[in-house]
Amino acid sequence: MTSQSILALMNEFGISMYRSNSNLLSGNVYLYNDYGLWIVDSANNTISCNDISHNQYGIVLDSSSNNGFLHNVIDNTIHQVHDLSWYNPPEVVPPSINVWDDCYPSGGNYWSDYKGTDTNEDGIGDTPYIIDQNNRDNYPLMAPYIPPAQIRVLYYDLLKKFYELLSWYNLLNQTYQRLLGNITNLQGQIDSLNSTFQRGQESMIGELTNIRNLMYVFIALTTILMATTVYFAVRKPKKKP
Repeated sequence: MTSQSILALMNEFGISMYRSNSNLLSGNVYLYNDYGLWIVDSANNTISCNDISHNQYGIVLDSSSNNGFLHNVIDNTIHQVHDLSWYNPPEVVPPSINVWDDCYPSGGNYWSDYKGTDTNEDGIGDTPYIIDQNNRDNYPLMAPYIPPAQIRVLYYDLLKKFYELLSWYNLLNQTYQRLLGNITNLQGQIDSLNSTFQRGQESMIGELTNIRNLMYVFIALTTILMATTVYFAVRKPKKKP
C-alpha cells in the first residue's frame, strides 16, 4: 500500500497501522492530532517525507520493528517518538527497533528539539539524535527536508521570477537613461540661460555706471552754472569817477 498527500488534522490518530507490513507512507501531513502515527505490530514499512507536527505524541510504536523513518519533519508536544515498551516488561511489549536515517549524505529526519551543531555546514548534525538505547538518528537534518523534485520546481519558479525582474530592470534602466538625457539637456539650457543672464547683468551694470557718471557730470555742471548765475547777479557795477 502507498499513502501520499493525506492531510490528517485534529483527530485522535493521524494514521493507525495494525499488523500492516511493507507499506510506503510519503508526503503526508499529520497535524494537531492526539497521536500522529500509531504503529502496532507492523514491519518493513517506509515512512518518509511526512510532516508529523504539533501532535501530542508524534510517533507511537508498539512491537513494531524494521521500519524506516526518513526525511520526516518531527515536531510534537509531549514526545517525538513514544515506544510502549518503555513502560512494559519486554516479554509483554518487546522494544521496537527501527532505522531512522539513510546514512550520509542523504541524512535522517528533522527533529525540532535537536540541540546539536553542524560545524561543517553540510545540513546534517554532527552528533546523533538519541531516541532510546535501541534507536537513534545518526544523521539528523538541521532543517526540514525538501525533495529534489520540489527543489527543481522551486528553482524554475525562482528562475522565472529572476527573468521577470531582469525584464523590469532593463525597462527601468532604459527609462533612467532617457531621464538622464533629458536632465543633461535641461542642464545645458540652464547653463545657457545662466550665461545670458550673466552677460545681461554685466551689461546692465555697465549702463548703470555710465548713467551714474553722467549724473555726476550733470550735477557738477548744474552747480557751476548756478554758482556763476549767482555771482553775476550779486556783482555790483563799478562807479565812474
